[in-house]
Amino acid sequence: MAKGKKGNTRARRVGYELIPRDHVESHPVYSLMGELVREHHEHLRDARIVAAWNLTWQPDADGRVKLVACVRANDLARELAPWDFVILIRRSTWKDERFTDEHRRALMDHALCYAERATDKAGVEATDERGRAVWRTRKPDIIEFSEVIERHGIYSRDVERIADALRKQGAGPFVNCDRCSLTPGWIDVLEGGVTRKARCECWNAWNERRQEYTAERAAS
Repeated sequence: MAKGKKGNTRARRVGYELIPRDHVESHPVYSLMGELVREHHEHLRDARIVAAWNLTWQPDADGRVKLVACVRANDLARELAPWDFVILIRRSTWKDERFTDEHRRALMDHALCYAERATDKAGVEATDERGRAVWRTRKPDIIEFSEVIERHGIYSRDVERIADALRKQGAGPFVNCDRCSLTPGWIDVLEGGVTRKARCECWNAWNERRQEYTAERAAS
C-alpha cells in the first residue's frame, strides 16, 4: 500500500465496481439496457454486455466530464470473463436525483450506439476461429464546437443529420409523476408476495407517445 508523508498507509482507490445483474438495485440499469437493445439495437441481441460503475472520472480543464463509455473486450478479456462489451457509467451522475430517467435512457442509448458487429472485406459479419462474433466500436456522427454552429449554422452534412434528429424528436423529455419521484419511471409492485420493479403509468404513457412519433416518422 502507498505511504503518506508521515508513513501512514492508505488503501489504493478502486476505480471500478461491477454492477451485478442479480441485485435489486441493478434491475433498472439492465432493464433499460434490454429495452434499448430490443427497440433500437437489434444487432446487439446476442452480444454479452455487462455494466460497471466508474468511480473516478472528474471534470477536465474545460469543465467537461465523461459520463459513459463502451469498452470492447479484447481476446484476452474474453478468455477471462464472458463479456463482449463493458458499459462504464459515472456512478455519481447516474445516481444524482437531478439526473432524470430520460437522461439515463439517452446516456445508455449513447453507449450502446458505439457497439457494432465487425464485418469482413465482403461485408459479411465476421466470426473468429472459435465461431464467436467479432465486435468493434464505432465513432460518433459528429464532434463539433457549439460556437462554430452558432456562427456558421448547419454547414455540413454531419451537422444537418444532428439537426434533423432534433427536429424529429417530438415526444419531448420524460417527466416523472409524484408516484415515481424517487425512482423516475419505476415503481414497486407486489405480485404473489414478491416485490418487483415495474414501469410507472406516467412512463408508459410517455413511451407510447414516443413510439407513435417514431411510427409517424417511419411512414412519412
